Amino acid sequence: MLVDNKIKEELFEDAGDIRVQKARLYVKTEKVDITKINYKNKNNFEITGKVLGQEIYRTNVSVEDGEISDITCECLDYRGRYAACKHIIATIMEFDENPKYENMLSREDKIDVNKKLRANQKYRSFAQIVNELYEEEMHETEEKRVETDINNKIKIEPRLIYNKYYNSLKIDFKIGDKRMYKLKNLVEFYDRMQHSEKFKYGNNLEFIHKKEAFTEKDQDLLDF
Repeated sequence: MLVDNKIKEELFEDAGDIRVQKARLYVKTEKVDITKINYKNKNNFEITGKVLGQEIYRTNVSVEDGEISDITCECLDYRGRYAACKHIIATIMEFDENPKYENMLSREDKIDVNKKLRANQKYRSFAQIVNELYEEEMHETEEKRVETDINNKIKIEPRLIYNKYYNSLKIDFKIGDKRMYKLKNLVEFYDRMQHSEKFKYGNNLEFIHKKEAFTEKDQDLLDF
């Protein structure tokens, strides 16, 4: 297995049972492709996938030091919840459970994994080729754009999570503009606010941590 169980459990809990079941069907019907792998170990990796649903959805999962640092998908479910959707779950399942990826990474020439993935990519129709080429171009353009000056106000979103099996309650926060990132350490975030520090959370979010950078309704949460 290529992914630590703790990471999978957190993603599955984030998604819920119904999304996990739908993700399993995507994997069984071979509708998931892993297109890019940057892998160090079970607790440090980044993968990009494409899942064929009603459309082709590009997904990304990043893990650093055993913590999920970022997950993204282009589907409406993710954009509405900023949490693990069935496409993200399908991507992590495909990567972790398909032995071909472990075989690729165990070979001496594993540095060429991404080249092999591109060479082995299977397209189901001409329309899919056109859609994926367009999607790839748009994604690469977006990745080159680093927002050093945020025109739109930053949002901070709290989320309460209740685990019925362990009868426990926890809270996490996401931060961002159009794309939300998990806030991993509240103490570090507090220090950034105190010192008006400029910090980068991902390819598309970098800003000076001042109260006025946030939406008016979220400033009360910052005070709290």
